[in-house]
Amino acid sequence: MQVLRVLKGDAPDVILIRGRLVGEDDYNDRPVPYDFVRPTGRAGACRAEGFKSGGYYLLIMRVDAGVPTPFWVALSATHEQLRPPFRHDAWFRWVFDRLKARSE
Repeated sequence: MQVLRVLKGDAPDVILIRGRLVGEDDYNDRPVPYDFVRPTGRAGACRAEGFKSGGYYLLIMRVDAGVPTPFWVALSATHEQLRPPFRHDAWFRWVFDRLKARSE
């Protein structure tokens, strides 16, 4: 994935994560703030592993065994697809506003 914006911490220009390309959007159907993973992550491995080519995703990363990953807690909204334009997506705004408030 190409990194467009870093909200907190440091990140390289490109992040490699395990997953697969899919043809369909997979937006979270719950109200913001999300308390559950997007629909395709609610079975099997308990995480959404599909990513739409050209889609925007907000990844909440954690370093696990020396490797950054968005898959650090099952059934959680740590790698959600954003609706374009992503800066106006409700989930992006909610996370952005919380991080901004913490830094003030």
